[in-house]
Amino acid sequence: ISGTDSTSGIAWMSLDTTGTFGPWEPYVSSTFVVIPSGDGPKTIKVKLRDAAGNDGPILIGTITYDQTPPADITIAAKANITNSLQETVYLGATDTTSGLSKMSFSFDGLMWSQWETFATSKDLTMPSGDGTKTIYVRVMDGAGNIGGPLSTTVLFDSTPPEGTMTVNDGAGYTNSTSVSLTFDLPGVIDLTGYKVSISLDGTIWGLEQPLKSTMTMDLLSGDGEKRVYARIMDPASNTLELESAIIVLDQTAPNQLNMTINGGAVYTNQALVHIDLHAADDSGLAFMAFSKDGATWGPLEPFAAQKDLELSSGNGDRTVYWMVVDKAGNRAFAQSTITLDQSPPEIFYFRINNVSQDTVSYITGTNVGYTLSTFDEGTNLSEVSFGFDGLTWGPWTTYKTKGNLVLPPIPGPITVYARVMDHAGNIGNITTATVLLDNQPPEDVSVTINNGEATTANSQVVLHLSSVDITSGLDQFRYKEGTGDWSLWFPFTTTKSIKLSEGVGDKTIYVQVKDKAGNISPDTMTTVTLQKIVVLPNLTVKLTSNTGGQTVKGVVKLSGTVDGGTPTVVQVRIDGGAWLTADGKPSWSYTWDTTGIPDGTHIVEVQASNGPSNYTSGSMALNVKNKTEPTVLLGGVSMMTLLILIIIVIFISAIVGAGVASAMKPKGPPPVFMANTESSKAAARPPPSTKGPIKKAREPIACANCGYAIEPDEHYTPCKKCGAAYHDDCAQTLEGYCSKCGGTLY
Repeated sequence: ISGTDSTSGIAWMSLDTTGTFGPWEPYVSSTFVVIPSGDGPKTIKVKLRDAAGNDGPILIGTITYDQTPPADITIAAKANITNSLQETVYLGATDTTSGLSKMSFSFDGLMWSQWETFATSKDLTMPSGDGTKTIYVRVMDGAGNIGGPLSTTVLFDSTPPEGTMTVNDGAGYTNSTSVSLTFDLPGVIDLTGYKVSISLDGTIWGLEQPLKSTMTMDLLSGDGEKRVYARIMDPASNTLELESAIIVLDQTAPNQLNMTINGGAVYTNQALVHIDLHAADDSGLAFMAFSKDGATWGPLEPFAAQKDLELSSGNGDRTVYWMVVDKAGNRAFAQSTITLDQSPPEIFYFRINNVSQDTVSYITGTNVGYTLSTFDEGTNLSEVSFGFDGLTWGPWTTYKTKGNLVLPPIPGPITVYARVMDHAGNIGNITTATVLLDNQPPEDVSVTINNGEATTANSQVVLHLSSVDITSGLDQFRYKEGTGDWSLWFPFTTTKSIKLSEGVGDKTIYVQVKDKAGNISPDTMTTVTLQKIVVLPNLTVKLTSNTGGQTVKGVVKLSGTVDGGTPTVVQVRIDGGAWLTADGKPSWSYTWDTTGIPDGTHIVEVQASNGPSNYTSGSMALNVKNKTEPTVLLGGVSMMTLLILIIIVIFISAIVGAGVASAMKPKGPPPVFMANTESSKAAARPPPSTKGPIKKAREPIACANCGYAIEPDEHYTPCKKCGAAYHDDCAQTLEGYCSKCGGTLY
């Protein structure tokens, strides 16, 4: 199938063999189609479509399907009796589909002339020797179907009518030196008085003896052509010299035997096999027979260079035994073995880039690796083939458990179909694996600081992020300040609290976003100016209504005082948003409706000021949880938690004994599970330490309270009991107690 499209290129094709075009499929230059059954012309139509959707003209091809051999074959000789070896035969035949094409002739039904163009007449040269000649003809049509053979006979007689002599009834070959002579004297009923003398070379004659209609004699030894000469004398001594036809003495069996099954294949998945046969013999090959066990033989059949044979059923090695008989009756034997395997292989799993079929595999390029796990109980695996629609398949290639594939460069889900074939040609089940091709980084990346504020007086700021990735989806982001190092990759979120570097001035933050396929967006930057903070003497902001780490819901009233003087304004903001004026000063309050924000940790900041650049600030982290889960509490502990703890204690006691279980009791104050009231907290917690932060981070660590990173070289406060890390301000808002285990902080 060929065509040209110089603009967008040929991309699709549709085939019609039945009168209806099939679905559009990727264009290929050649393909196999199935034509309808039944003799006669078949039309195949093809439509081509370029990548822009333009359809080309319909291409039409025809082929004639013919499975019927020629019929009504006739053959007639010009003369039924002749004394000339040159004979003309007249032929007739019909073939309405592909037409008559060739013809071939034989005089024994075994050895055939070369195929030649069919004609209604043919001049033939018959073999020498008196007797009836049978002329066989075969006719082939244009599709290769063979009709016939049909035959006619001609009597050839060049011997004087006085009499004839034949050896072994006219056989051309013998494997014994003892032969029979048959004499026929037409019109002579009684042979009394007839005598005969025999010669083997026509020169040296034997003694005369009474003539009989059938006599025996011994030929000269040694393979080769032999003749018998007879000198017959009637009672009146009239002499008739006769010379026999050639008989070939052949006492050597056929040689150079060679048989191959299915062209020498080692394996087959079909019980019906094709056998190619070859042998040599001076006298010619006449018959052959086959056996499946070397003991029981099938009937003799004319020798042929090919044979289709049904093997014994069941998988395994199958040996075919062959006997060939020459025209003299000598026999020779050969055998060949092939393995029959009719069990298809099985694919256990098929993976792309070694990702489980139950998991989405994201890729950024079309070159991928594959892994196959298969089984074949017969002849082991030979080849593998892949496709992308379950209909059109790539070429068969050598089977490997691991290899590489080139996928279509079409972003989005790509399903890869795999099938395997064993050495016998059995094709196993079709298995698929799906990947998602995404070679484009996230787009429309936007980043602002504190919702687009140009300046800030607090080094703790909030990044506001947005991006789009319609293929694999957004996965992670990272940031850096100026020429510094990149942070760790964080799960993508629309807000992130970060700490700017020390020192006033412009701070440039760069952000990169990564999608689930691993594509990374170009740097996106934003700049904020960190202003100098002038702290008012003895002016301290406090939040008295809430403590850091506390869980809140619904409408929450935040309140506090500003110590050390009376500010001109007190402002509150949530998660780096806009500053909102609180009610009152120096005692202040702010009503916060949490029902419209997602559950999780949120940063509340308060600042007090008595001038454009003179202010002080404070912050805390509060956990918002408006979604309630049904939980049965016992002293603040859920029944499920108690059940799990009981099961763990029982399990440990059963394995290591009560002594070990006793040794595993925690040292120091256990986690406190009770109603969430200030009085219960105060009664349960030991006095906190007042040492403050004592450690410096060597690498980024997630804060156990707010979840934001503690950057390298930044001080943090660890828990004495579980080691959880906290920002300094988070540790202060938690009043010195760990929000994870209830232990005290350093």
